Amino acid sequence: MKNLKINQNKHNENIHDTNRGNDTHDDLSSATLSTISTMSSSEDYSQFLVEHDRSRKNIRHTTRKQQKQKSNNKIGTGRSNRKGKRVSKATSNKPHDAPMQRKDIYFALDCEMVGVGREGLDSVLARVSVVNWDNEIVFDTFVKVDEPVTDYRTFVSGITPEQIQSDSAIAIRQVQTIVSTILQGKILIGHGLENDLKVMGIYHPLCDRRDTATYTPYMRTQESRTSDDKITVCPRKLKDLVWEKLGKKNTSDWKGP
Repeated sequence: MKNLKINQNKHNENIHDTNRGNDTHDDLSSATLSTISTMSSSEDYSQFLVEHDRSRKNIRHTTRKQQKQKSNNKIGTGRSNRKGKRVSKATSNKPHDAPMQRKDIYFALDCEMVGVGREGLDSVLARVSVVNWDNEIVFDTFVKVDEPVTDYRTFVSGITPEQIQSDSAIAIRQVQTIVSTILQGKILIGHGLENDLKVMGIYHPLCDRRDTATYTPYMRTQESRTSDDKITVCPRKLKDLVWEKLGKKNTSDWKGP
């Protein structure tokens, strides 16, 4: 019994030294001490030590498992993990972008102009319209003119003073921003695109233009006036192309949107 008490005292001292600062998990409770005091042999005490060590190992294993689970729960919350690496919460189940259709790639543009200056010979933008491949209106607006209009060219453009002076008309800078955004990276179709782009004050790459005025199969031929035996090609009028290719005529009685 004397040896049992000595071993018991040494074990209590070891427990006190090992668990200093971590009393929550490994302190011996009063029930445990009372159990030790009732032991009558060193074999009982040895069995107790084995079971107690096994219990401590289970506690440490459970603690590590809980810490690992807590760390995993942080992933995907936008917080930093243990390595200091920031994990984004942005996720997507979509493997790739939806394929683009023709209406997302091809856009047709047409501008109407009015005359300013002496005899109305200088042109300024009065209306711009953009449609997609499916002939859906993407953008259509009248444009404010900041200088006196000397020729509205109504018989061609259909523009009237009320339209460009209305509250629905917008400034040319807004038109430039909106149209440039719509056409960026897209294929632009039109008739006489160089004039339309110039009057709007924007640029579109030549490789992305499809101009029916400069497309050779749509142009007309004529003999050269400067040299014999030479034939040149010239742009055709849009209304002639529309009638020939689409079987439609331009209406003279234009109505606004």
